[in-house]
Amino acid sequence: MMAEKVLYGVEDIALMDVDGELCLRDGGNLYQIHSHPYEPCTYLVREGNIAATIHNAFESSTIRRVAEERQPIRAVTGAEYDADRLCRFLAFAAKHCPDHDVSYVEGKMAIEKMKELGATMPETAVGMSELGVRTISNAFSHSKKLAERVMRMENGKVYVQIKK
Repeated sequence: MMAEKVLYGVEDIALMDVDGELCLRDGGNLYQIHSHPYEPCTYLVREGNIAATIHNAFESSTIRRVAEERQPIRAVTGAEYDADRLCRFLAFAAKHCPDHDVSYVEGKMAIEKMKELGATMPETAVGMSELGVRTISNAFSHSKKLAERVMRMENGKVYVQIKK
């Protein structure tokens, strides 16, 4: 029998200690959290397979500290992560970003947030602070091939343009 201890949980997402190993539970999925300290690179492993690799992200010891001590950390992008945001970030990456940089994952999350807020045209554009990010990668605004592009306005607000 596995010894499971919830370190931090929000909705159906939890950072856990499972038999001494740091894990993320997202609904019915359990991911082991590993890291490579030199980049640092975060790996989410499910059933022995890497579900997500997040480059320039967090060491597993740092993730554990955020969950246990509730002390926020900063990503290389400048975004601040408390335990709640970190849980959501890791769960999102596991589902949507198999091998990306932390800034890309943040950008994808920002696009989803813009859609939730209805920021899909200039009249409904939102500020970056409403999205919880300082910047969104230019990769989301310069490619004409993307189905969803981030459009930037002169006043600093952004919205997502969805191609039909």
